[in-house]
Amino acid sequence: MERQKLLNLITLIMVIITIVLLAGSYLALHDIFRDYVSPRALQEQTNFELGTLPEWTECRLEWRFLVIGFWLILLFQSIFLSQFAWYAKKYTD
Repeated sequence: MERQKLLNLITLIMVIITIVLLAGSYLALHDIFRDYVSPRALQEQTNFELGTLPEWTECRLEWRFLVIGFWLILLFQSIFLSQFAWYAKKYTD
């Protein structure tokens, strides 16, 4: 029973982290679109050439957050799915 409580606590923590990561991913994408690669932001650049983006549009921090967040969410959801399958098997037998 103690192991089950620990697994439930870990799952709860992973769900909370996943929610924070999803909110952060939304904010990062919103920031990228609004401030870096929106048509409005690009039109304000006088030296913008067709087909090339200015260097300041790289958004390294935002993209890094999105990539790390994606892999963490995938990991957490995989663990949650395996735990769910384990519970389902345990209670259907």
